[in-house]
Amino acid sequence: MRLDDRVRWLFLFRFQTKEKQRLLKAQYHQWQVYGYSYIVAVETLLISVFLCITQLLPERHRKRANEIILHIFGITPHLYKTYLDRYLQLWSPDHVHTRLIVRFCPILIPFSTRRRVLSRYQFWIKEAAQSPASALSDILDHIESRADDKNWNIHVRNIVEFTIWAGGRVEKPFHLRSHGLWSLKDFPDPQCTHDPTRYAIAASVIEQLVDVFNWRTKHGLRRDYIEVGDEASYGIKWDEDFPPRQMEEAPAWAKAVPAAPDGVIIESAYARKGLSYDLVLAAHGDLDPPNQHFLKRNLLADVNFLQFV
Repeated sequence: MRLDDRVRWLFLFRFQTKEKQRLLKAQYHQWQVYGYSYIVAVETLLISVFLCITQLLPERHRKRANEIILHIFGITPHLYKTYLDRYLQLWSPDHVHTRLIVRFCPILIPFSTRRRVLSRYQFWIKEAAQSPASALSDILDHIESRADDKNWNIHVRNIVEFTIWAGGRVEKPFHLRSHGLWSLKDFPDPQCTHDPTRYAIAASVIEQLVDVFNWRTKHGLRRDYIEVGDEASYGIKWDEDFPPRQMEEAPAWAKAVPAAPDGVIIESAYARKGLSYDLVLAAHGDLDPPNQHFLKRNLLADVNFLQFV
């Protein structure tokens, strides 16, 4: 949710149309649960300070004082706990001081938590480096390693599920802000003209993912908004209060990629050791045709390749 939309919700809500009010309410709810914000991080710190001060009050007044503090800031106790986990972890790599200590003086990290902190830092580095280009490159690398890795298809599905599809969070953590929602039409051209087979696989994968993601969208799953389960308690109707679903499109470069020079079997239920491309294609027949996005580029994959990621 953009900053100007949050301002409209907080200060101009009553002046909006009924339709806009429903939309802002739904978006603000999503942003509260999944959004990342420096403003909210500061608010969380202030709330924590105030709640600590209330510990000085007599027990009979403490609970009421805590309720008033949370009410003033407009969040529930459950949401406050979510913010605590998100923002106030001393050794989270989201914090600059943690990254500096890990890089230059890790001995300052308490020994009992050092291994965990260093592991999280390595995940942070890898996650921060992710981009549409790196995700597509990883997919192609795993597909090309299918002869040596029996779990290559699982690895590809994991990249799609946890890197590309998950890119649809309402807002990213601070270090991933630059990536945002990775629309498939924005995936950059890998420009691997020196390897026409890899180029053909890249274009076919992207076009297949367009079909996969649009199939999900038509069946009620969305990349741009994530159902958190308590929309009804906020008066939010999932199908009415959110914007129209966004359908994916293939990037322009994919449409112009030519076929691979030689037939290549990617994944086929009819593939057997020693069978040629032509024999596997013939085995598919008219009753079980292969995936057309791959077939038009001299590649063979089952029709539901990557469908159930």
